[in-house]
Amino acid sequence: MAEPSIGITSEEYPNPVSLENLSVSDGLPDLAVFQEGVLENNLLSITGMDKKLWQSARVELESTALVTVESIPDAASPFLHFHPILLPWLARLLAEDRRQELEAQYRKHYCGLAKFLFKNESRTPDLIRSIIAREIPNMKYALYLCIRAGESERIMELGICLERFLEDLGRLQERDGIVKNLEKLNSRKEKLSNAEFLMQIRKGEALLQEGRAADAEKVFQRLLESFEAGADYDGEYDYGMALVGSGRCLTAQGLHTRAIERHRDAIDVFEGLSGKRSDAERMVGYSHADLADNLKDIGQLDEAKMHYETSLDVIRENDEQRGISVVLGRLGTIAMMQDDLKGAAEKISEALRICQRLDDPPQEAAYWYELGTVHEKSENWDDADQCYHEAMFIYERIGDLPKLAQSLQQLADVTEESGRLDDAEKWYLKALELDETLSDSAGISFCCNNLACICLEQDRLDEAETYALRARKINEELETSTETWKPFEILAQIADKKGDSKKVDTWRQKSEKSQDEFSEGVKPQVSKLLKDFKLVIEAVVAACVGNEGAKRTVDKSFERFRKGGWRIEDAIRAIWAGERNEMVLARDIDLGSRAIVLAILSLLKGQNPFEDIDTEESVGAEQETEEWPEEEREISLTDLIEMAVLASGSGAPPEIKEQMMQIVHHMAGEPVPEVNALGQVLKAILSGDKNPDLSSLPDEMAAVVREVLGES
Repeated sequence: MAEPSIGITSEEYPNPVSLENLSVSDGLPDLAVFQEGVLENNLLSITGMDKKLWQSARVELESTALVTVESIPDAASPFLHFHPILLPWLARLLAEDRRQELEAQYRKHYCGLAKFLFKNESRTPDLIRSIIAREIPNMKYALYLCIRAGESERIMELGICLERFLEDLGRLQERDGIVKNLEKLNSRKEKLSNAEFLMQIRKGEALLQEGRAADAEKVFQRLLESFEAGADYDGEYDYGMALVGSGRCLTAQGLHTRAIERHRDAIDVFEGLSGKRSDAERMVGYSHADLADNLKDIGQLDEAKMHYETSLDVIRENDEQRGISVVLGRLGTIAMMQDDLKGAAEKISEALRICQRLDDPPQEAAYWYELGTVHEKSENWDDADQCYHEAMFIYERIGDLPKLAQSLQQLADVTEESGRLDDAEKWYLKALELDETLSDSAGISFCCNNLACICLEQDRLDEAETYALRARKINEELETSTETWKPFEILAQIADKKGDSKKVDTWRQKSEKSQDEFSEGVKPQVSKLLKDFKLVIEAVVAACVGNEGAKRTVDKSFERFRKGGWRIEDAIRAIWAGERNEMVLARDIDLGSRAIVLAILSLLKGQNPFEDIDTEESVGAEQETEEWPEEEREISLTDLIEMAVLASGSGAPPEIKEQMMQIVHHMAGEPVPEVNALGQVLKAILSGDKNPDLSSLPDEMAAVVREVLGES
């Protein structure tokens, strides 16, 4: 039978050569099944050879240089490298029936080994990668044998593991050969098979890694539908994995409410299997972490913390060091968001220590940076300085220039805050040089403004003026700049110190004009924006006081914001997490998003940001922003019910309830009975009734109302 093309070249299987002088012990020909070498414990497991017999044979093979023994750090047994002439010669002496028996054991063993290595790489990555690099020829040959034997499940399991292993080793041509031929071998059945599932879930994961989250979600959604239609095998665990994949795709798209539902469902599946499968117990831990990620992103910090802690307990039981590090880092972030700076430092420091043992420089640098932020918030300037230094060294070593520039800027900020102006200047200059290399105009402007302030404080007025003028020029060129007046203010202070009253007046006039132009220039757009997004703004505020219906309403709006190119989602989530600093929230966002953020902050202070807006005109008006497609402007029944739930909350702004009451009044005048009935249900919800009478509604509408009220 011809060997199928699976990315394995014929040169890897040399022709037999005679070794007449070697004395052959009983069982030694069994070695012929292996390729190039083998871990000694794998050899004994597959051949079943007596250990004493093997040790005697090994001494002879080593003495004749036919076997070279390599010790692998932390491995339970050494790796045996066979001389290229040994195995082909032994192959002549291996009986066919014994070969078939060995090959059956070989297929089973290496499929199990590959799955074990695939699942446990995060625990001891260095050891497992060392084993993979050496055993890859045997795993590839096992795949060939599985194809020859027609073992479809093992073909897919082993093929997917090999695809990952070869990619990690940088052997991309071999990987592509295996993927291409596995696709040819795979034939889709009417019902979902395990082989098809393995191929499709790998495809979805690959799309997600490429940043194509929406396309990946379609793959996982089709898998879920196939499971619901009925698979041709017991796929409950795989159904849970499809839920996890779908949830992660939804998270990547910012659809956190739907992602939360997926991860809760996944937890239910894996908990149901946890007594039967150890990998299900492992996935319980990771699913709690996925759920917590989404809860954190929508500002539900206490519940997120609870799920992270549950996740950590499970992952610790499985001793998965990388997972432990990640979850500890997340808990540190939660603690920092809740102003528990001591707790944040402890969690992030522990995550950092684990990360250092795992030799993961990018993640280590990220932890140093985050730990620096914690110390900066605590005004522990020396500790913050040290942490940012460590992050800077790593980013410089791995060549991540944008993050290196951020670290330099933070170093400069910390040293300036601690009064070390000379050091601050040094770091701003380094950051400026790097920003120039990266052509980062915003970064250049930021550094120039700060350098101008340092020079001004030290009475180096000419230098200060040079930096301020450069910042002014850049700000005027930047379309998204919102503070073009800052350099003018600095220039006015410089002129004042120089005693040039004429220039002081000139620069102050320019500063005032710049601020006035900004205010007047955006005023019409701001009025329109506040009208268009009034309900969203009010929902954000209501969510701040715990209204879950409001959070769901805003969560749905995030996808629309993204489609319109708005950069506001992070700011809203930060507001939910407790941030109220206007400068922090408005940093690096577009003008429209900034206006919405300022309106939210104003409403939170009890002020009315809608004074210049005709409220009646805005009630019931369709969104008119060009970025929102026409079909997305319609209000669905679910949206309408959620708005009523939102308006009924004790923390909801009164304007929302007023709008909903006007909608209900309008529905009462409609001649359609279903609309009248729905109006009565909405009126009951607005009055606080969580279980309104739905008997007059059509069954389909009643089902939607029950679903929304059940979630709220």
